[in-house]
Amino acid sequence: MSHWNDFDLEAKIRGILGEVGPRPSTHHFGRAYLTAYQLAVALEDRYPDLLAGMGVSVGGAGTGEPTSLAQYVARELSMRIKKGEPPDFEGAFLADAGIREIVFKRNGGDVRSSVLGSNDLSMFRLR
Repeated sequence: MSHWNDFDLEAKIRGILGEVGPRPSTHHFGRAYLTAYQLAVALEDRYPDLLAGMGVSVGGAGTGEPTSLAQYVARELSMRIKKGEPPDFEGAFLADAGIREIVFKRNGGDVRSSVLGSNDLSMFRLR
């Protein structure tokens, strides 16, 4: 069973990333990036049955969950970008140097990054 294919995650993530543009819209950097946490929260908001179907939580510090949607999204996108599939997805890291905490807004309560201090934060965008 491939959650990526079974839940059509590429199309869902593409839709979310496709709505993100630069601010201001004319900036030469192009589209803004979203972290794996932001993608996981957006997926939960738009597709409320997705997490239950996959058997995961959004993730974050203090959840006690060994795997999460944020981890799954980051891992899958990273592997696929490395292979060039899909060719219009791009990844990067936000270094955690000097960052104490990152908190993401979520309808079910805030999500705190669990990777700070151990890993840089992965981010993704459409080219």
